[in-house]
Amino acid sequence: MGISETVFEIVQGAGVGDKMETCSVGSASDVDNGKGVMVDDLTSNQQVLFDDAQAAIKDPYLSDNERVQKMTTYLDLAPDLLSAIDLIKFSTTRKSSSPLKFRKRRVQTSKEYMTLLSLAAYYQRDSVVEFLLEKGADPLLMLEGTKLPLHHALERGNLVIPVLLLKHGREGQLRESRDYLKNAVADSGKNSVVKHLLVLGVTVDQATYDIAFSARNTTILSDLKQNLAVGVRLAQRYEQAGYHGRSRPLTPDELEAHHQRNSIFPAGYYI
Repeated sequence: MGISETVFEIVQGAGVGDKMETCSVGSASDVDNGKGVMVDDLTSNQQVLFDDAQAAIKDPYLSDNERVQKMTTYLDLAPDLLSAIDLIKFSTTRKSSSPLKFRKRRVQTSKEYMTLLSLAAYYQRDSVVEFLLEKGADPLLMLEGTKLPLHHALERGNLVIPVLLLKHGREGQLRESRDYLKNAVADSGKNSVVKHLLVLGVTVDQATYDIAFSARNTTILSDLKQNLAVGVRLAQRYEQAGYHGRSRPLTPDELEAHHQRNSIFPAGYYI
């Protein structure tokens, strides 16, 4: 692909002003134009790297090792590109500029942005999901109107990837799934996803139950009602114990009872 040596000179400490002297003919606008050209070139290289990584996830003929190698190449090169772009545009590197946070529309006409982790969950690439999580990918990273990687995996019927994801910020993912659950209960085609979310521990409130009731989704109502009743009983128990409405994690006995009632996932799933 050929990444310009400019990238490495910038990230190794060469001042942007010094680097831009070759572009300057004494006019501030000339320097700005030169910087713009450099940023465009670096951004293009970043897009190419990201597209290669995306293509590796989508390609059904690659082995797991080949996909992971593509991710490794992306993570080796992309940080320098993003740092160089930041240095040129902002004279500093930003914490938000991470190759694992980079996202792009899945298709040109879609408003949904996909990180590599989301894409790997959607295409059910277990080994890639595990690799990206180990490298620090955030399972909670999404833009407004998009789904968590957890939701992509559940919609595809995958029971392995949720286990991997929930090892990295379980409570946050379950908390962020409450609004998604409200949308899912209104769609009878997502009843299996709803069941999975309930088993994983997403709590049901009265509004969620009412949505399912209004949608006449009778298949899932009993599960929602049971979950809601458990939540009410636990809330009453917490109040009596002096918690005064504050939530706390379920005890091992409570978790075991919950799992026994909802035996959707294979044995040992929660270990």
